[in-house]
This record gives sequence, C-alpha cells and structure tokens, in this order.
Amino acid sequence: MKNAHVKRVLAGLAITVVPALAHAQWWNSDLPPGRRMANVPGVKIVYDAKLQKRATDEIAKTLAAGDIAKLDRMHDEFADMAHAGGEGRDMIAAFGDALENHYRGRSVPDEALFQKWRAEAPGSRLRSATEAAMWWSFAWQARGGGYASEVSPESMNRFGEFLGRAARALEDGQGRESPLWYWMALSVGGSLGAPAAAMDQIFDAGARKYPTFMRLYETRLNFLLPQWGGDYGRVDAFVRAAVHRTQATEGTAFYPALYAKVARTWDGESFFGETRASWRLMQHGFEEQAARATVDLNQYATFACLARDRETTALLLRRLGDKANIGLEVPAVTNESCLELVKEGR
Repeated sequence: MKNAHVKRVLAGLAITVVPALAHAQWWNSDLPPGRRMANVPGVKIVYDAKLQKRATDEIAKTLAAGDIAKLDRMHDEFADMAHAGGEGRDMIAAFGDALENHYRGRSVPDEALFQKWRAEAPGSRLRSATEAAMWWSFAWQARGGGYASEVSPESMNRFGEFLGRAARALEDGQGRESPLWYWMALSVGGSLGAPAAAMDQIFDAGARKYPTFMRLYETRLNFLLPQWGGDYGRVDAFVRAAVHRTQATEGTAFYPALYAKVARTWDGESFFGETRASWRLMQHGFEEQAARATVDLNQYATFACLARDRETTALLLRRLGDKANIGLEVPAVTNESCLELVKEGR
C-alpha cells in the first residue's frame, strides 16, 4: 500500500505555468482600497520579510474563513511570481508558513471545506497541497516525536493512515502546477520512507520550475540528515549542488541558509568539525546576503561563534547591540557564551 501511494504521487510530474504577474496588494486588508492596486503613483511594492509575514497572516485568516476564491487567486499570483523569478519570487513561502501554522495542533479535519473546494474550483492549483498539508500535520500529531520503537502500534497505524490520505490528496486535481505540491510530495514521500531516487525525482522536477523555493531544498535536505538514515557527506553534496543550481541569481546565499537548517537538528560538540560545513564558504554566503540586505545578523553571529571566529563575532555583536539574540535554535550557542569567546581573544 505504501509503495503504491508513493508511485502514484510520482506520476505525471510535468507542469505548465503561465506567469500573469499582478504586482499588486489587492489581497492586503490592512491597506485602504486605493493603495491595494498596481501602479499607484509614488508607491512601490517592497517584497520583503515584513510583506511576506503580512501575506502569511492574510492567508491564515482567509483559510479560516473558507474563502476559496481569494486563496486560489493569492496562490496563483504568488506561484507565478515564483516561477518567473525576480521581485516577489519568495512570496509563495507565505503559503507554506500559513499552512503549517493553521493545521498545527488541530485534531478535527476540515473535510467539508475540501469537498466544497472540489465542487467550486475543480481546476484549483492550491487545493491538493492544502489538503495534503492538513493530513500530513495530523499524521505527525498522531505519531508524536521520538524513535519509531517508542511509538505505540496504534499511533503508528494512524500515522500511516493519515499519510495515505495525504498521498491521495496529492494525486487529486491540478496540484502539480504549484510549488507547494512538490514541497508536500517531498514531506509525505519522506515520511512514508520513499526511496532516495524517488525523492530526488520529485525534488528535481520542482526545483527546475521553482529554483529558489527554499522549502523544496530544506525538505529534501531533511531526509538526508543522519536522523533519517543519511549522513553529513550526502548533506554537504546536496548543499553544494543547491548553490550551483541557484548561483546565477543567489550567489552563494543558499550555503548558509541550508546549513542553518542542518544546525537546527545538530546536537554535538563541534558543528564545523562534525558536519562538512565550511566556515569560509558560509561567511562568504552571509556577506553576499548582507550585500543584498537580506542577512540575519543574529544567524550570522551564531555561526561565527560556532566557528570560534572571535573577530567576526565581536564585530557582529557590536552591530547588533541590544538586539543580539545569538543561538536562535542552536542551544549550544548563547549571547553569554559568544561574549566569553570574544573576551578570550582580548
């Protein structure tokens, strides 16, 4: 049964996307109507983290209200921008954040919404990924954390049942015309234990169409980690290939971005000694992010401290001042430990 689901998910990966970019904020209910349209004199839309967070909130509110037409329209604009590249290409990430947040902790599936969605919008590019995200979230809630040997047979059965429903949702409709479909196909396939070749096929198909959609990379990377039977050699090969794929538009910025994902699951003594990460390459990527005004200085400082680069750590601590929040999701690093590192070099 499990292999049949995986095979069906892999079928028919070819997609066609016709960009129809609006470059407007018609969806943004925080703005007065006159400022929501494109080409407003003197107003330039800045596609930054703040606007992406605003879109995430709007998607969550719209999903809770069951406004299918608005969800589909927002998705299609963001997906087309992701496909075309350039400004607004990262706005599709707002959907990933909103779906994760919306279904986290919920225990009752909203099957009525999806029945209505099928009837009213059979050509929706968003619905199948959204439904899969719901069942995938329920699957992991049923399973819980810990090793498989620590999970009860009943919980594992429900885990498999919900993942099966997620896989069937991915088979249904026009979902392959969305970057979110590939993200969820990787999430579901990896959770079902799909072979590496099948996972790579899904990833490559998605990344060819949406080469800067970070969730594709993070999700494929997740299933290469030691916790999932992989190793840091495979992780490093993947990260370097991702940088090569995106270098024309992103430089080496994907290198620190993906190793940040690795660090969130690492639990050891020496990050740069135990993984294959290179501080030289990571710092180069952070500096390229800084040149584009996209760098997270706390994240940069966290890795400078992990690398025991006192000079860079001290410089970043001075720049951060009272906004320093070093460590993020890496428990081995704190503001205090990095201040001590800097003091050691004096």
